[in-house]
Amino acid sequence: MIPLLIATIALLAPAGLQANVGPATVGPDTSTADASTTADRLASKAARRGKRRPGCRKFCQQAGGFGGSCDDLGPPDPNVPCPAVDILEQTVGGTRDGIVSIRATCMLDRDCVGAIILSSFKGNFDPPTNNEYGRADLRIPAGETKKVKVGLGKKGMKYLKEHGTDKSAFATVPLVEKGTPVSISDDITLLKP
Repeated sequence: MIPLLIATIALLAPAGLQANVGPATVGPDTSTADASTTADRLASKAARRGKRRPGCRKFCQQAGGFGGSCDDLGPPDPNVPCPAVDILEQTVGGTRDGIVSIRATCMLDRDCVGAIILSSFKGNFDPPTNNEYGRADLRIPAGETKKVKVGLGKKGMKYLKEHGTDKSAFATVPLVEKGTPVSISDDITLLKP
């Protein structure tokens, strides 16, 4: 029975393949136009995907941004480096689309998971959180440096457009892991959009 089935498939397969070869209708060749349209559609889709705003789940939404600095905490726990997430002084541009990338390094021997909160000492532009530009989820593999995307709020964007570059911005990083102090960045300069 099985040899008969295999023989039947072998005989019908070439006939089926030959039936699908060649144009289905006679007329102008539209394959180039279809390929171009498909490419345009895929490029547009990829561009939209690149503009997706960073997420901010439950921990990120509830996270507080301030805490004592490493110097204020007394003798550090030898198992927890301070800061757990190191964010050096940097200038951040590209705010036209409302998304900035902040370079941060996880100093732990395990992944850094938490939230990043971008704030400023400059103005009171987002009540009730006052001077917060935006916040996002943070996940950096252990010992690695990564650019973390943060979506700026409308009021923060408006403030930057009206007042120009903000040289007094900073980021705080609370981690999900209990007992890890809040990391506070060096100065961050946000360029005017």
